[in-house]
Amino acid sequence: MYSIAFEGLDGAGKSTLIELVERDLQNAWSVRRQKLGPLVLAKFRAFAQQKLGDGDRYEDLFDSGFRNRLYVTEGAVDDVYRRAHPTDEIVLRDRWIDTLRAYSDLALDDAGGQIFAQRVDHSDLTFYLDVSVDTALQRLVQSEDWLLKRLGVSGTASLLRRLADKYSGIYAARDDAVYLDAEASPETSRAKVLQVIQARGPRTEPVSASSPAPADVKRVAIEGIDGSGKSTLVNELTSWMGKACGGRTFAEASRDIFKAAVGGGPDASSRLRQSFSSSLRQQSYAIDALVQLKTDLPGSPRVQIFDRWMPAFNRMRGEIAHHAEFFDYLVDGLPQPDLLIVLDINPSVAADRLVARSDWMIAQHGREKSVELLTAMRAAPLRLSGVPTCYIDAAQPPGRILAEVQEFVRAHGIH
Repeated sequence: MYSIAFEGLDGAGKSTLIELVERDLQNAWSVRRQKLGPLVLAKFRAFAQQKLGDGDRYEDLFDSGFRNRLYVTEGAVDDVYRRAHPTDEIVLRDRWIDTLRAYSDLALDDAGGQIFAQRVDHSDLTFYLDVSVDTALQRLVQSEDWLLKRLGVSGTASLLRRLADKYSGIYAARDDAVYLDAEASPETSRAKVLQVIQARGPRTEPVSASSPAPADVKRVAIEGIDGSGKSTLVNELTSWMGKACGGRTFAEASRDIFKAAVGGGPDASSRLRQSFSSSLRQQSYAIDALVQLKTDLPGSPRVQIFDRWMPAFNRMRGEIAHHAEFFDYLVDGLPQPDLLIVLDINPSVAADRLVARSDWMIAQHGREKSVELLTAMRAAPLRLSGVPTCYIDAAQPPGRILAEVQEFVRAHGIH
């Protein structure tokens, strides 16, 4: 993957230029457009439409620090998932993280959000479309841009002047951005972009992706309290189903980012809970799920077996300290699995299993407290409706559990 960012003021002509460049590159390369946080932004707009009757007023509901943290969270986890299934492509970014710096100095509402900002993929090549404030404003007026509706002509002009100063400061300290005269015609800028890409772009010959993204992904969720045997069952099912099947951990990218931030290692699960608030973690897992369930990449398996699903998150919803209503809205709108398998087990038996494997829960809470937590988790509602569900006695021998699950999966045509 080779990424190219196009930065600049509103009205500089970024989208027009990207469209022109994309047409040329598609003759030899697989080309994908990208923005930072598009899924989150769509949810902000939809929520504002529901609450205020105007999707463009989302900034009235969410301050810039909160918005930025969710944008960079989406960008970071999206990169993790895409790099797990690398393809030979050129990515054209219509604005990237420099825009967040220009708009808000990359203000984040939680210091923990910095770990996601640091993990947002840096572009291989950046073009800055340099345009005067007057020209940009004139173009926005002609296109009846939403900024004018929100800020008026005077307010939009003030914003553009501030952004121009910010961009100047950002690129004055760097020498890696290529300046484009955005006062010139788009065709002139297109020619320069293609020239620079030819000189500085990807050095490998373009090749097709090894296999296309699956057209009809089936998702099977394995739920249950810690110690119920979910990971074991995921491994057994994927082995039974063969190459068309793959195991996945729900919201795995954000968990890996948190673990890396505390130095990794066998006790990372315990240390990340001590380092990052539950509210931050649960919010990040929700954004991760939004990305993960929208991202079916070339080489992805047709049948995906998930170790946990949103019911695990649902048990923790009460720990979200800020904007809980928005996250309820976001999570309730996520896709549901095609099948749900619930491994049910006595919390005391599960705790004994956790003791035997020196699990983080035992290390952090001790056995007695862990039994209390597992009991509460077991009693929490699943909040999934209309999904074919199979409850399994997880205290049975593993062979019997697998046989029951195989029968359930076959009955629903997934194998």
